[in-house]
Amino acid sequence: MEPRFDIYAALCMVGFSQALLWAMVLLQRSKRQYLPNQLLVSFLLLLAFAIGHFVLQRSNYILALPHFAGIERPLFFLYAPAIYLYIRAFLEPGFQLRTKDLLHLAPFLVCVIWYAPLFAASAAEKEAYLMTNSQQAVLTEMPFALIVLAQELAYFSLILQLYRKYRRTGSKVPAKRLKWIRNLIMLFLIVSLLYAIQLIFFSNEDRFYIIPLALSVFIYEFGYLGIREPGVFAAPEEPESTPQKYAKSALSDAQAQAFVAKLEKLMVNDQLFLDSNLSLATLASRLSISTNHLSQVLNQNLGGGFYEYVNRLRIEYASELLLDENGNYVVEEIAFKAGFNSRSAFNSAFRKHTGTTPSEYRKSHKNV
Repeated sequence: MEPRFDIYAALCMVGFSQALLWAMVLLQRSKRQYLPNQLLVSFLLLLAFAIGHFVLQRSNYILALPHFAGIERPLFFLYAPAIYLYIRAFLEPGFQLRTKDLLHLAPFLVCVIWYAPLFAASAAEKEAYLMTNSQQAVLTEMPFALIVLAQELAYFSLILQLYRKYRRTGSKVPAKRLKWIRNLIMLFLIVSLLYAIQLIFFSNEDRFYIIPLALSVFIYEFGYLGIREPGVFAAPEEPESTPQKYAKSALSDAQAQAFVAKLEKLMVNDQLFLDSNLSLATLASRLSISTNHLSQVLNQNLGGGFYEYVNRLRIEYASELLLDENGNYVVEEIAFKAGFNSRSAFNSAFRKHTGTTPSEYRKSHKNV
């Protein structure tokens, strides 16, 4: 077969080049080892290899490099785990790879074993294999493609659950970082859908055009989003420790303990936490203390900020109402009684503090 290099291959080569460029930029940008960027670089290199291999096949230059035959197949099982681990590391503070994370490599290793006879074949045997499969791109074998698609959908579900967890629980992840992850999820979904569409609606030869071009577009869009929000590639600043933060405070330990006692008494007697409009300033005024000193008391002595403290009291109160056999309150009514402005805010706070939803909490305790 004669080599050919058309406009389609040229477009894919641009995507290949951009993936390598962004990988190098991220490697140089990190002043210190930042796991999310390292995982993202791995993902970009995998995409670069995939696009480059498609170009070699499309242009028939793969025949000059027979030892590349089939080498891309196991790598298909690394794309989804790579983007999933990147998103976890990006969203979860202090995330580190552990031994059990090696399980993500299991499908990849199984595929390597499956194709081991091909990898061990001679150059002549690989050339014959490539000639036989010249009109059947790597994605055309339906069983293989369906397994890859099933894996992508499984990881998409895991990624979506992870994103929703951090979006709904009022985490400290900045909105820009959540927006970045949302955009990546959308790109991942689009490529997965195109993968499914090309399996169903396109012929063997036409399928060869869809995915590599889609991956190239993924890289173009990734670069555009990265230029708009370059801060997402920087490691977040380490939070200042509580002792250092309040090192210059004039509030003594004895004063802080006195304010804690006064605060807890006020909350028990007057149940200020039931007021949905309660604010740090309002509470500080009732205690005759500055807002800065109240924040210090809450963080140093009660283990959290204002909203965490108030929500903890509200959840304790709501838990009692959920188990009140004489009240027969519906969950939404309990939410408002406990000081929340909506049922969704109540559900998120309740799950954060108890690990379950209000309805599940009520049901599990009634069955005891």
